[in-house]
Amino acid sequence: MNGQIEDISLLFSSLVILPQDKEVMVEEKSEAAQPQASQTPAEEKEPTIEIKTKETLAKDAYVLEEPVSVYKKETHPFAIFLPAALKETYLADQSKFLKILDALAVPQLKRYVQTDISVEKASSFDCVWCIGLDIKSEKDLRALNHKNILFSPDIEKLISVEEKKDMYAPLKIFVNSNEQQFSQI
Repeated sequence: MNGQIEDISLLFSSLVILPQDKEVMVEEKSEAAQPQASQTPAEEKEPTIEIKTKETLAKDAYVLEEPVSVYKKETHPFAIFLPAALKETYLADQSKFLKILDALAVPQLKRYVQTDISVEKASSFDCVWCIGLDIKSEKDLRALNHKNILFSPDIEKLISVEEKKDMYAPLKIFVNSNEQQFSQI
């Protein structure tokens, strides 16, 4: 070990001893402290080893903290679920859907239209807007009890002003409650 310490001092100006290594170093130092007959006074002097405590380590900026493993379920921020038959109509220029997104100042949401509608997929999203789903799909998604989901009727089929208001009011509340999340996507 003595030879290793000399080699290390050539490479590094200071040496940090970990707590589990302290015991080994103490044992080796106690063995080295016993005088040997063949040693001369010049050989007895060992290189200085700086042992840092937690307090001194905390003061040094170059010391890295131990990594903390964090398990996080992979989720995606947002999805708009609508039937495949409606996708082309909804994403066409000047569609009612795109006009609504522009009016709510969230036109970026059009990129998140999904036609693969499933309970498993819906559970992987933080925020879900379902439009014009069939009764079975909507029933399955409602049974999921997702904490941040909105169900809207087919926007293109709304005729009366009352129907449009009934669809738009909850949508506006939904967008406002998720405004921070939408601004990040």
